[in-house]
Amino acid sequence: MLKFIRNQGVLWLLFWVVLAVLATPLFSKDLNLYDGQIIPKDYIAFSAPQNTLNLPFWGSSSNGIQLTSIEPEGKKVKAGDTIAVFQFRMEGAKDHLDRQFPQIQASNEEQLLSLQKAIDKLRQDLERMTIKTQQAKLDLQKKSHLSLIRQKILDCDFNLLSFETRALEFQLKAAIENLAIMKGYFEKTEKIWKFYFEIFDVTKARYTVKTPEDGYLFYPVLEQQNRKVRAGDRFNSGVHFLSLGTSEKSELIFYLPEKDFQKAKPGDTVFIDLPPESDVAAKIREIGFFPQLVGDVMRNFRLPNAWDKCFVVKAEILSDLRASSIGNVKVKLGK
Repeated sequence: MLKFIRNQGVLWLLFWVVLAVLATPLFSKDLNLYDGQIIPKDYIAFSAPQNTLNLPFWGSSSNGIQLTSIEPEGKKVKAGDTIAVFQFRMEGAKDHLDRQFPQIQASNEEQLLSLQKAIDKLRQDLERMTIKTQQAKLDLQKKSHLSLIRQKILDCDFNLLSFETRALEFQLKAAIENLAIMKGYFEKTEKIWKFYFEIFDVTKARYTVKTPEDGYLFYPVLEQQNRKVRAGDRFNSGVHFLSLGTSEKSELIFYLPEKDFQKAKPGDTVFIDLPPESDVAAKIREIGFFPQLVGDVMRNFRLPNAWDKCFVVKAEILSDLRASSIGNVKVKLGK
């Protein structure tokens, strides 16, 4: 029995020794590899649009916005191509504009027509009153042949008709001025409503993202989701969710632990572990002036080393890489 136990113990000891021998080079290799990213050197960043629409009759605002569709990562696009579309849930505002604007136009036209009719009537009244005044004036020419009382009556009639004529002239002038004012007011009102249509169209267009230049697409890592963007994702407005590489040039960024700061300096060569290709060389261009939390630079505080500090290192890649090489990589220092 004791012999059996000794044999079992020896077997277990041999097992752990072999495991340690096999694991040691693997672990030591991992200790010399640093997390990094290959990113386009020249790119345009796209952020989620503001999810708001503000009109006097319609107010809508939300911090979050949902992505409904996005073009595949790595796709080459031309200037003007649609590359992403966000959910737009404010078509009701356009329906309100389509219903109300024709009614406002019809109401304005009706009021202007009413004012014009009033002016036409005043003109007719003024013409009749002018004729009567002229007749009264003619009657005054023969008043010397009439009695004194009749002369006084003719004078009164003429003065009264002259007063009424001047009153109608003032009314007509005021009505014409009022018509001009109301026309201007209605024109401005309709212009404002047309501007509401422009606000709506510009706002809606904001939810469709188009590329301003030729290039290829690549996805950054979303901080909250800790992964690249997907159609259907909902995130805050202003979040960088998509980038457009505008040239084939790329660069390396990697994160050097604070304890290894002395192991690298500008001008040193590092190597990108990029299977199935051989290691790709890169030359360190700059090292950050101060250490940052790994969780901050990696946008992920769920990492086991998220609260450790590291220096952000930028390096010039010494060979051409395909757009498909964009993404997370491992980096080792030169020998």
